[in-house]
Amino acid sequence: MAVVAAIAVGAYFVLAGGGGGGLKDDGPHKLSAPASILSAKYKRVGDSSEQKASSSDAEDLAKSGVTDATSVTAIYSTIDLESLDTSNPADVAKAQTAENVTLFGVYGTVKDPQAALDATFANMKKDGTSDDSVQLVGDARTVSPDGLDGAVMKCQQAKGKNQLTGKAQTAYLCIWADYSTVGMVEPTAAVKTYGLDESAKIAADVRGEVRVAR
Repeated sequence: MAVVAAIAVGAYFVLAGGGGGGLKDDGPHKLSAPASILSAKYKRVGDSSEQKASSSDAEDLAKSGVTDATSVTAIYSTIDLESLDTSNPADVAKAQTAENVTLFGVYGTVKDPQAALDATFANMKKDGTSDDSVQLVGDARTVSPDGLDGAVMKCQQAKGKNQLTGKAQTAYLCIWADYSTVGMVEPTAAVKTYGLDESAKIAADVRGEVRVAR
């Protein structure tokens, strides 16, 4: 799993705050983590993780009106990362050709999607990411990619070091919020850098596949 750990620039979010709204509520939904996404280009690496928010997390989430929260986490890749050995140069070279998507989200009831989204990025800017080697760059930008229906989204650039190549790497963390779900999608690859528009489109497409009616 060392290769898996090397994929994402990585970030966490804790929601807080309140405010306006205006989106159409299309009813209760949950997040899933299917075996493959985006026309089967990306396969899930190992099992997904789904668990109820802990009491402390639930308390933080409730401050923003996110209640009955369950988290979902999954990593997707274009190659089978679990079969690779990072001590084998051939496997390391193969891993460097992979394109990866990290998904983290919560589902429940979101009182105010815009407020939750704004607070997510405010807290990331204030507290940083879960990895001290990762730096957020600039400010989060509002995006409206095709396919993003009934949700708001912002993307934030982050800079870190690719653990496989040792080189600097930048990526965009794109987070959406609607009345049932809040999700973060981060596309990364060792051999390319995803721009803002491409990252946002991938995030919107992932949302369209992993968000299912309850």
